[in-house]
Amino acid sequence: GEAAATRLAATRDAYLALARRAALLYSVASGLRKIESSYAFGLEMVCRALQLASRETAHCEDLDTRLHNLTQSATIRICRGVSCALRSQHVLAFLLSCAGEI
Repeated sequence: GEAAATRLAATRDAYLALARRAALLYSVASGLRKIESSYAFGLEMVCRALQLASRETAHCEDLDTRLHNLTQSATIRICRGVSCALRSQHVLAFLLSCAGEI
């Protein structure tokens, strides 16, 4: 009933924070085209990182802990994936931009 709907809405809102983080990192990665026109990071890379994080992050009954772990894992996967594709002189700029936005 109403309690389940309230719990569902709270869960949805909690997962929005993870979606916002992923969108922010995607935005920073997309902005790298201003530095080097050959850099092109698609949304599929972010989706793949989220899927892997979801699959490989241990299940936890506590929603806050689960979301924290998912957010950490997804952030690391996205940043690592983008960093591996960058020229070495652009990695630090990307990571600092991410840190500044987070």
